[in-house]
Amino acid sequence: LHHMDYYFEPRGIFKDIATAYKNPQLKETGHLSERQLDRLDYLIFLLKSRGIYVDVNLLVTRRFTEADGLKEADQFGIAAKPASMFDRRLIELQKQYAKDLLTHYNPYTKMRYCDDPAIALVEITNENSIISTWKNNRLNGSFFGYKKDALPSSHTKMLDELWNNRLIAKYKTIDDLKSAWHSKTPASDANPSRVILSDQQNWTLEQHNGAKAGLVNSPHQAVITITQITDTDWHLQYRVTDLDLKKDTKYLLKFTAYARAPTEITALSQQAFSPWENLGLSQGIAVSSAPQEYFIPFIPDQDCPNAKLGFSIGKNATAITIQNISFEAVDSFPLTQEELAKQDFSFSRPLYKILAFYPPQLQADIKAFYMDLESNYISEMTGYLKDEIGVKAPITGIGGFSDQDNVITQGSADFLDVHTYWDHPRFPNKPWDRNDFTIHNKSMILDEKFGMLGSILSRVPSPRTKPFTVTEWNHCYPNQYAYESPLLLASKARDEDWDGLFQFAFTDGWGGEPNLEIIQSYFDIIANSQQLILDSIASRVYLSSESPTLTMEKDHYLVTTSFLSAVAGFIKGKKITLGPFSFTPGENGAVILVSQDNKPLDRSKKFLIITIGEIKNKDSGWDKNGKFQWAQGPVMIKRVPLEGLAHQSGESFTVTEEQNQPWQVMRFP
Repeated sequence: LHHMDYYFEPRGIFKDIATAYKNPQLKETGHLSERQLDRLDYLIFLLKSRGIYVDVNLLVTRRFTEADGLKEADQFGIAAKPASMFDRRLIELQKQYAKDLLTHYNPYTKMRYCDDPAIALVEITNENSIISTWKNNRLNGSFFGYKKDALPSSHTKMLDELWNNRLIAKYKTIDDLKSAWHSKTPASDANPSRVILSDQQNWTLEQHNGAKAGLVNSPHQAVITITQITDTDWHLQYRVTDLDLKKDTKYLLKFTAYARAPTEITALSQQAFSPWENLGLSQGIAVSSAPQEYFIPFIPDQDCPNAKLGFSIGKNATAITIQNISFEAVDSFPLTQEELAKQDFSFSRPLYKILAFYPPQLQADIKAFYMDLESNYISEMTGYLKDEIGVKAPITGIGGFSDQDNVITQGSADFLDVHTYWDHPRFPNKPWDRNDFTIHNKSMILDEKFGMLGSILSRVPSPRTKPFTVTEWNHCYPNQYAYESPLLLASKARDEDWDGLFQFAFTDGWGGEPNLEIIQSYFDIIANSQQLILDSIASRVYLSSESPTLTMEKDHYLVTTSFLSAVAGFIKGKKITLGPFSFTPGENGAVILVSQDNKPLDRSKKFLIITIGEIKNKDSGWDKNGKFQWAQGPVMIKRVPLEGLAHQSGESFTVTEEQNQPWQVMRFP
């Protein structure tokens, strides 16, 4: 149960107690609607009566308001991430909501939610982390005016105060702090700053694919007048090559820039030859009409004797001036010296992107600060749910953690959970515009890291000491290879002893009542018969007492149990053997063989063979402008014909095909 906290009724769980106000900031959240609770009660009752368990997510997309007693609430994103982990008012609001919801008595089940075994899991907060936000460089204000801050200014100041209070508690005096932070190694003393570039004489302009600009260059200034752009900003670059960059060396790029009209540029370093690999610098920068000096540190991730350093500038047709470029190898970031000159506890919080430029003890202190903030929040909320409310279900702190450090901060949680998607849509202009999105439309099993599977495996703790779930996964529509995922994930989950797989989502309801004749969402499977069929088979594999055998080939995989055998991937034209049958598929997709008489495949006399290819709405597809047309129903699945179907015994079988058209119309009964 996800996103319940997003809206006021009738689309969410909250009652609007200030209907006269049009400004949402004047409306208190957190008051539960009696009508919506009744609907929720009845839903849980019906689920429970069918043996279906419930995972309750507490903080997902709640829009906190000024009426809730919060400053600058209109500047918060959904769930006030990550301020909801350290702001005392936000934590108290979360506790009250959890108490009101989980101690609610359901008249249909005649139990409170916190006592009901049908409430199987509780997630405190969804995809929310101080650690992850810090590592995305979004806790210190905007980075060179480009990266949006995750916090209102009031909460940036709140973090500054918490940080300095921690330093006072630990170090007591400025002198003790400086003594701990200011420690140079012999190696760094022997490697002072070294100037590599001090003028712009050798800088030139690159122009690609019809992008055009004029350049007036001098030793200390370049004026670039952009007259023609493409949809790719690197088609215009101001750059220098033949630089010898060393792995793990600290470099500092300094320059001044301004533009006739505000624009965005990207500072970059990459190989000056194919395959043009990035060397650790790709930083977006907002450039205004007022000259601004920029300091950009970076550390290459590989040696490169012929490196490029430069700027992608083809975002907008304007005139850009770049002055006083210098590039040097340095021991530390200059601002570190300013910090060490302070005479009071007013220290700024180091930005993760340039953490390596700070003294080692300062690096350790700032990480411990954020780790403890997150850990304390999860511990406090977990304790409140168990001790004050009486929640009996297992609890996780972060639904969908993204970083191994989150495993440590969730030490008080009962289980750990991750989320993953393959080919999640990207929105180049307006977020969640279903008429303007892009996908890469690539196969997951051809991916070097096996897509979602690799994403999950990279976050499984080793050793595992707690249960582990994946409460969001999806091979998103309209990727044409979505038949690859359910059986692969289920088999690996069963083999690795993961404790739950939740495909996101059955239906989200945001678009109103679901239409069973048409796929309307990237994620919902309520009308996606391909996924529903494959999920039903995947659940049989996952829930079986028998661990399946998973065999990975170059471009397909096979899953085998005593009663089931399946293949999925690029199988067209390949000779395939499933159990006692062999055949050659005429299309790519998934083929599943299931025993139908409760006998193992090698002794069965009755089989169900399911073939599933690509799924789509009739007449849907990409138009000449690169826009996806959802079209109308019905939903159709591409058939996978099986040529030369034969049983190893040589016996002939009567084969009854339900349909034999290239595309099968899949309707619900």
